[in-house]
Amino acid sequence: MSGEVSLVFGGIAQSAPQVRAGRLRALGVASLQRSPILPDVPTISESGLPGFEAGAWYGLLAPGSTPRAIIDRINGEVVRILRLPDVQQRLQAEAFELPAETPEQFAAVIRAELKKWSQIVKEAGVKPE
Repeated sequence: MSGEVSLVFGGIAQSAPQVRAGRLRALGVASLQRSPILPDVPTISESGLPGFEAGAWYGLLAPGSTPRAIIDRINGEVVRILRLPDVQQRLQAEAFELPAETPEQFAAVIRAELKKWSQIVKEAGVKPE
């Protein structure tokens, strides 16, 4: 906004107020679907990069040796809390979507993200220093 940076990938919840105020111009959202927070902004996929998707996700992880009963209890409580109406309202205001509700679904998300980004890094020829 100070004119020092020409382009940035920013979080939609943090960028939307600046876009609405006219201080930033949104070129596209990185999800596969348009955001309900900025419904008039096309997806990057719609704008010419078919299949483009990049986003942040959060999760809880535990050591592999953690007993399943403990995993199930923690997961159940977290899902219960995330389903509370006031929590849902806050998450929606932040454009936060729940990609998984079970440990197996979350493991699938992690595997898919690792596969996708590993391929991108390989194709880009990125080498460790």
